[in-house]
Amino acid sequence: MRKLNVIIIAGIAVVFTVHAALGAFALAGLGYLPQKQIARACLFLVGCHVVLTAVLMVKTFRAMRKAGTGYLAGNGMFWVRRISGAAIIPLIVIHLTVFITDGEPPEFGIGRMITQILLVAAITIHVLANIRPAAASLGVRSGKLAVAAAVAVSAALLLFASAFLIYYIRL
Repeated sequence: MRKLNVIIIAGIAVVFTVHAALGAFALAGLGYLPQKQIARACLFLVGCHVVLTAVLMVKTFRAMRKAGTGYLAGNGMFWVRRISGAAIIPLIVIHLTVFITDGEPPEFGIGRMITQILLVAAITIHVLANIRPAAASLGVRSGKLAVAAAVAVSAALLLFASAFLIYYIRL
C-alpha cells in the first residue's frame, strides 16, 4: 500500500506541476489554456493520496498502541507531515470554489488571495517535509538529489505564488 501511495505521489507531482504552470501562465496574463481535465486528474490523485495516507496512519497508530511505543511527542516531522497535509484539504476546497469557472480566471479579493497564498505555502511545507521519505521510497538514495529536487520544487512553488501576486496586483 505504501508503494502504491508513492506512485500516486509521483503522479501528483507531475500533474500538479502541469496544472500549476498552466494556471500561473493564465494568472500572469501570458495566455489561457483550458485545464479542466488536468485539474480533475490532480484532484482525483490527491483524493487517492488522502485516503491511502489516512489508512496508513490508522495502521501506524494501531501498531504503535499494540507495541506500546508512543514516540509521537518526540517526532516533530511526523506531525509536520500530517498537519501540513490536513491543512491542504480545506484550502483545496476553497481553491475549487475560487477557480470553478468556464473561462478566464475569476476576479477575487484579498480574502481569496490570502487563501490561495496559504494553499501554496501549505503545499510547500508538505512537499519539503515529505520529499526525502518519498525519494527514498522511489529508490533515490542520494541526499544531494533529494536536496536538488527540494530546491526545484521550492522554486516552482515560488513561481506559482508569484503568479497569484501578479494577478492580484493587475486587478
